[in-house]
Amino acid sequence: MFILYNIVNIGLRYYAIVYGYKKGIGFLNDNQESNLIQRISTMANVVGLMVVGALISTIIKVQTPLEISTGSSVTGEVGENVIAIQEMLDQIMPSVLSLAVTITVYHVLKKTKGSHAAMIIVIMMLLTIALTYFGIL
Repeated sequence: MFILYNIVNIGLRYYAIVYGYKKGIGFLNDNQESNLIQRISTMANVVGLMVVGALISTIIKVQTPLEISTGSSVTGEVGENVIAIQEMLDQIMPSVLSLAVTITVYHVLKKTKGSHAAMIIVIMMLLTIALTYFGIL
């Protein structure tokens, strides 16, 4: 039984490898005329960018507790109306601060060609600690 199974298995493997090789060579020859791989690569690139964009808004959380307090010109009291900056930004575009941080880090990495990535991580950590300590984040 074991020998019979292996004879069938090896025969099918050989046939599948030869069939896959012939189909792969045919695909590559056809691709030279139709640019199919280039179109598939472009579509995969778009899907990848959409996934990264979704990850930015769900994983990176940057929020500010800062508020603007406005007074009444009639009564002269200060702090009567309070406007939360984070709520205003979320009404304009949700997670806009996360996007701004991501774009800034991307441009710094692009400008330095990624040579100072570890230093950028340390600077981001120190900046986050400092901004949180002062109540900005």
